Amino acid sequence: NAKRAAQAERELNDYIAHEVRNPLTAAMSACSFLSSATEKNALVERSDKSFQTTQADIEVINSSLTFINDLLRSMLDVHRAASREMKLEKTYTDVLKDVLEPIKAILRRRSNDFEIIID
Repeated sequence: NAKRAAQAERELNDYIAHEVRNPLTAAMSACSFLSSATEKNALVERSDKSFQTTQADIEVINSSLTFINDLLRSMLDVHRAASREMKLEKTYTDVLKDVLEPIKAILRRRSNDFEIIID
């Protein structure tokens, strides 16, 4: 049972690493291209509502794709660490800068207002 579970986990991680991340990378590249093309070739005034809406939509797509990519990368890193394919070293960290601020950025993209209070 444990061997089958470990094998299934390896297969899932291989699938994620290849079959999910490749199309995700292509979508991220397309989003980046679209953003650049929209900026450079804007046929309307930048104050035009449709231009602003398009830019906002592109940012939502980009932030969502980036979140999914980061999530997948983290999942793969956890798998590598658990299977001892990755060496982890203990180091000191700035909790505010390295942990809380990235979490705040993720939540802010989701329009969740919150405040970090450290005593």
